[in-house]
This record gives sequence, structure tokens and C-alpha cells, in this order.
Amino acid sequence: MRAHLRADLERLRRRANLLNAGILSSLRGGLCATLLLAIIFLTEFMGFKYAYGAGLLFIIATYFLGVGLFRFAQEAKISISAADEQL
Repeated sequence: MRAHLRADLERLRRRANLLNAGILSSLRGGLCATLLLAIIFLTEFMGFKYAYGAGLLFIIATYFLGVGLFRFAQEAKISISAADEQL
């Protein structure tokens, strides 16, 4: 009676892994963006002319946010396709 539930278990694990990866990647991107803002604020406050590493932090933050969005899109695709199969 529960065989169809066990068959769906692997798909649910895949979805959970994609959601976890998306959340962690988005959090890393958010942390990089926060660090970037802090560095820019401190360099302006201290009177430095340039915020060294700001460009690199921006690229890293954008990369992590992009990866997070990609993982969320993968999970959404799996959930939509699985919902269509059960109708």
C-alpha cells in the first residue's frame, strides 16, 4: 500500500538536497554582500580612497546568489514535473 510512497522517496531526497544547496548558497552570497557593504563603509569612514577587494567580493556574492537561484529553479522544475505526473 505504501510502495508508491517509497518509490517517491528518492525524488524527495533530491528536492531536499537542492533546497538545502540553494539556501546555503544564497546565505553565502548574502554574507559576502554584507561584508562588502561593511568594507565599503569602513573605507569611506576611515578616509581611504579605494576599498581593496570590493570588486572580488561583489563577484563572489553574485556567483553564490546565482548558484542559489539555479538550485531553486532546479527544485521548482522537479516539483512541477512530479505534480503533472500524479494528475
